[in-house]
Amino acid sequence: MAGSFDLEELSIDIRPSRRGGVGYHFPAGRNFWLGLVTVLAALGCFAGTVYLFWEGGRAFEAYLFALFTLVLGGLALKEWFVKTHVVIEEGLVRVIDSIFGIPWTPMARCNMVTKVDIDLSSEIKLEGAKSGLEYYNIEVHLIGGRTLTAGRDVKGREQAEWIAEQMVLQIAACRGTTLAEASVVSLK
Repeated sequence: MAGSFDLEELSIDIRPSRRGGVGYHFPAGRNFWLGLVTVLAALGCFAGTVYLFWEGGRAFEAYLFALFTLVLGGLALKEWFVKTHVVIEEGLVRVIDSIFGIPWTPMARCNMVTKVDIDLSSEIKLEGAKSGLEYYNIEVHLIGGRTLTAGRDVKGREQAEWIAEQMVLQIAACRGTTLAEASVVSLK
């Protein structure tokens, strides 16, 4: 699958984990334009909030703008500062997201994984269509319908497919099966 892009241009870092597995490191700020648009929108909403409070008499609209400012500010923080590390080792798939060094870690056993697929990021569809470059999320689907987002904002379909394929291979190895035997774990 890596034939249509150069592995040197891979937007993530893949390296062995401490306990013999593999770690996929997705740095923060991979989608510059979406991050910039959310920051500018949050600043615009903040300016609208300040103006409406300054004007007085428009409390409902001011609180509404303040709510939009918080939502857009949260999206901007996610886009610029959230790093993701996906570690597949010791029978577990760990998705470690961290912002300013504070981690939160959803995890699942490898035998709970039903499939790994890629999805065109819903946040990025508009920007991707405009620039011609699309960004994809890698999702790990579990038994019971739960989904872990194992990679956000991967540039280009070829890279996303290659990374998802590598994750499928690691999950199959984690289960102790070969890829041919691991028919449950598949690409969409």
